[in-house]
Formats: sequence, C-alpha cells, structure tokens
Amino acid sequence: MAHAVQVEALRQEYTVLTLNNNADTEVEAAGMHRFLEHHVDAVIFCSAIDPTNVRLIADNGIPTVQVERGIANVGGIVTVDAHDGMREAIDHLHALGHRRFAYLGGEADSRRMEGRPEDAIEAVRERLFRENLQRHGIEVRPDQILSGPCYDGSKPVRQSGHRLMKQFLASPERPTAVVCGSDLLAAAALQAISEAGLRVPQDISIIGYDDSMAEILTPALTSIAQPIDELGERAVTMALELIQTPAGEPTIVSTKTKLVLRESTGPADA
Repeated sequence: MAHAVQVEALRQEYTVLTLNNNADTEVEAAGMHRFLEHHVDAVIFCSAIDPTNVRLIADNGIPTVQVERGIANVGGIVTVDAHDGMREAIDHLHALGHRRFAYLGGEADSRRMEGRPEDAIEAVRERLFRENLQRHGIEVRPDQILSGPCYDGSKPVRQSGHRLMKQFLASPERPTAVVCGSDLLAAAALQAISEAGLRVPQDISIIGYDDSMAEILTPALTSIAQPIDELGERAVTMALELIQTPAGEPTIVSTKTKLVLRESTGPADA
C-alpha cells in the first residue's frame, strides 16, 4: 500500500515521507509530531491504529486520508467493500460441493475506533460470511466461527491462526472449507493442516483475504483480493483534493474486492 501511494504521489510531483508505526501507538504519535515538524501538506494513514493520532493531524489543519480502516470520523476515508469478494468466495465453495464451512477471523480492537464495533472491518467480514451462507440455506453454528489476534505489537501472531485451525480440525464435523479473515491467518491455518497430515485442497479448501502473500504460500492461496494499486491512487487523489478544498465532513469513497482463484480450493471430499 505504501508503495502504491508513493508511486501515485511521485507521479503528481509530491514527495512522500513514510512512517511504519510498528503497531505501536507511541511510535505512531511520535511520527505524527515529526510530520508536523516537516509541515507536510497531507497525511495518508494505511492504516492508523489510534484515532487520537489522526485527530492530532486534523486539528492542526492538515488534510487526512484513512485507507481501508476509518477509525476517526475526520477527513477523507477510502474504504474497501468486501461484499463482492465474500459473495464470490462462498458461491465458489458452494459450487464445489462444500456444505461444512468455518470462518477464522481476526479480532477487532473496538477501543481504538470512534465508530460502532460492528463497523470494524473484522466484524464486517465475519457478518458477510454468515449472510452469504444463509443465502445458500446453510446455518452457521457458533463453533464454526473463531477469531484471534493477528499481531502482538508489531509481530505477526502465528499461534492465533494455528491454534484456531487446530480447533476446527478436532471438531467431530470437521469443516471441508475454511474462509480466513486475512492471508496471514490462512498461512497459519495451512501449517496446522499440514501438521495434521491433511492436504489442501483435497481434504480442506482454504480461502484467504487481502491477497497480500497468497502467491508465495504452498499451495498458492485462493484469496479475496483488495485493489491495492487503486486504493493507493484514490488515497493520493483524495489527499490532493483536500489540500485544494478542505472538507468539513468526512469524505468517503469505496473500492471493490474480488476473488482470485489459485490452488487452495477444490471439490468437497475429493
């Protein structure tokens, strides 16, 4: 995402200063003060972890754009609409004969949101999973949906997806298809399945979300892709518009997701 933003900004003859917040609010806050010292024209968050830091920039009269995760109700927001991608994922698995589904999702930190907890992207992805199964007449039991943290500070949490996938594998009615809330969780799920002596997709089909590392996993992961280049371009375009014409109310635009088929999905009980 940072690369996509930089490419578009350079094309528009703007220089980009980059901060990796390391999933640490204090690091993020220090970076915002550094941006203020440099008198930047706008700040693009992709994504922020503390709304206080977003408001620090906005309160100093600097345009802000939040990408994917709008945790503060200020400035511009470029969101990702998960509807199409999740619908395509469930339709794809259903067409392959799958009827025993599970969802392995990330945990939302609603304490760091100014909006409603049910609007967190993790909650939205889970809700769409449920709704699309219900559209096919498939009810989802509570034990078919599990969630855990994706990060501990700045470090990815392998144990979360790995542990939750092992719970699914121990179920008397083991799912034949698992949709994950991120490629990171899917990667850990693939490890757990391999350790159990099972195969993907012959025994279990797996779908990830975000398409960030899907191509380098084994097998290559079918994933619900987010349009990274488009997100970067729209974020820069919105930032430039806000520089020219600061908006009083949050401006929101949305991009679409789509399913990218690879090797991790196949017929049920093949």
